[in-house]
Amino acid sequence: MYAQAIARAFTSFKNKIDNIPLEIPTLLYANNHWENSKMLTPLQVGIFSNGWQNINPIEHENLKAFAPWFNTISKTNTDNASVSFKFKGSAFGFFDIGGPEVGQVLIEVDGNCVELTRKAGNVSNVVPNETSFKCLNNRFNSFCNNRYRGQFELFEVADGVHEVKISLSNLIADKMSILKGQDIEDITNNPYKYNQRTFYLGKILIKGDVLK
Repeated sequence: MYAQAIARAFTSFKNKIDNIPLEIPTLLYANNHWENSKMLTPLQVGIFSNGWQNINPIEHENLKAFAPWFNTISKTNTDNASVSFKFKGSAFGFFDIGGPEVGQVLIEVDGNCVELTRKAGNVSNVVPNETSFKCLNNRFNSFCNNRYRGQFELFEVADGVHEVKISLSNLIADKMSILKGQDIEDITNNPYKYNQRTFYLGKILIKGDVLK
């Protein structure tokens, strides 16, 4: 009965609009172009250095909650291990997992270290900078206090062809300072959990086209 009622409604709508000229409305955001964006697994787009392993999150106690998001996660805790990719477009990003043991990553675009200037909505512009410390993107934050969370970064670049390299830094952030004002019982009692540098990469976002 419901299906018949809906079918009658569609027929009525069709009869009313048959003689109305259809016009494409003005774009809400003229420079959007997100219809050409892609969220891909790292294995689909990335070229990996040594030091990575691909894991099934369902097999890991701390990561199994993310299995509906990621069929596989590319993990590294090897200093300077990197993943690179090339694309033609105006933005890129990545979707990863934060937790007590995660570290910092170094982002390079077209061979240059870039300083990531924070903007609203997790969007950053990339600005060339020669000081690598300013280029570090810390994957540990106050939400990683004895818990795991999905998180992402999105970076805008000039529209064109770009090569991106993401490397795990050997520098460990001052996590105690980041957790200042919070309950620090876990980091105090289990410092080994936090005194690590790991990167859990789940997806890579391309606003444009992947190039080989």
